[in-house]
Amino acid sequence: MTVKQWYFPLARVKQRDDYGCAMASSAIVCGLTYSRMRSEFFPKRRHFTDDRSLCVRGDHMLRVINRLGFTAKYHTGSFKHLKCPVIVPFAWFPPDTDWIHCVVWDPFEKRYIDPGPDHERHMSQDEYSKLWSKSDYRVIVVTGKRATP
Repeated sequence: MTVKQWYFPLARVKQRDDYGCAMASSAIVCGLTYSRMRSEFFPKRRHFTDDRSLCVRGDHMLRVINRLGFTAKYHTGSFKHLKCPVIVPFAWFPPDTDWIHCVVWDPFEKRYIDPGPDHERHMSQDEYSKLWSKSDYRVIVVTGKRATP
């Protein structure tokens, strides 16, 4: 899909939970609020035992984004040439832990959108790219909306 613009402006959605970066990143590319995306990811859960119970894996992200009417798929290799939003997971600090963080690559503004609470600290574009290149994760490309019959 080669679109010059996405269906709506990609705006930052701040994660409200320590482990909510995947939900917030999904909300950014789908144009939803964090609360709405949280209910899409966990429709039957009203209470959570702790923030860690909000962790979301890539396959779950794909299912939810696709269920919302978008087309999402895994992609390996370079992604900055793509003309659609990309959810980028990478290993976070410290590097020897298994903590993963997700951000969104905005191909229209050529920037990363970080939903994390430390967004004000704002890393450079190169720092995000270096963290992802050191990680062994596939990105999730959201190529567009499916046509409705």
